Amino acid sequence: MEKVFRIKNKRWTIRFADAGDEHLLMGGEPCIAQLYKQLRIIYFDSDLLNDYAEFRETMIHELVHAFIMTYAISHKQFRDEEFICEFIAVYGDDILKLADELLEDLYPEEDED
Repeated sequence: MEKVFRIKNKRWTIRFADAGDEHLLMGGEPCIAQLYKQLRIIYFDSDLLNDYAEFRETMIHELVHAFIMTYAISHKQFRDEEFICEFIAVYGDDILKLADELLEDLYPEEDED
């Protein structure tokens, strides 16, 4: 399964992989999600699809990384707590809206309730 979306008119892709896949290794250790900045691809462990709440939280976390990278925000700036608060205040609704849109496509049955 693959999902394409845009941040600031830049194409990003979500892909899923099985646990232990080479795309889900960080420093040689397994992880549940991994963002590839140069390719603008976010890989998620397929098992996350079985836990909506955990997947949503992980997706939002990765989307914040994607927004920071897309808007070319310096890591030095992001160490400042006030800057983090301002970043979320300015871009938080966009991040959450995009996460909800992506989740609607991935969980269409959730809309039928």
